[in-house]
Amino acid sequence: GVVARPATSDDDPAPHTLTEKCTGHSADRKPAAAHAMRLADGNATPPRILERVDRVIRGTSVGNRQFATMCLICLEEATGRMLLSNAGHPFPMLAAPNEPPRELDVPGLPLGQGPSRRYRDLEVTIPRGGVLLLYSDGLNEALDPAGTPYGFDRSRKILAEAVAWNAAQILERLMFDWRRHLRGAAAAD
Repeated sequence: GVVARPATSDDDPAPHTLTEKCTGHSADRKPAAAHAMRLADGNATPPRILERVDRVIRGTSVGNRQFATMCLICLEEATGRMLLSNAGHPFPMLAAPNEPPRELDVPGLPLGQGPSRRYRDLEVTIPRGGVLLLYSDGLNEALDPAGTPYGFDRSRKILAEAVAWNAAQILERLMFDWRRHLRGAAAAD
């Protein structure tokens, strides 16, 4: 998972931030995230980068049925303003002070599957004291020994309490709760 918070000073804007998951069976498959950063330039928006990564995956996975999910964000740390685009990844969760955490509805199909497509930007501002959580489906789909999924409510509850925590503390508490839910069972994903 990735947790993003706006900077507390007037730092330079951050480079693109992303989280990704790749699936495939090719021995020479490389993570899409590494390729994405090579395809980024100072003028490329998150949707344009996702479109470039989609073309790369399509060009290297013929017959291998490879695909990747990715959520790509361009974050201005000083203001918390961000542009984000999604390719089949779970929707990010935004928690703002005095508001319940909510998913940012940014649909998009996975990279490398189906016809070529165009992605769109969503502009959002992480308010001061706010938190943005990016995670893979392995978080909410993890099953405890009884077969109960971790779900979304537990991570929403943790984010609702996260106003005074730094990013490392948020991830630590989220992972502690997730492991406690698994009760020693191995995560399938």
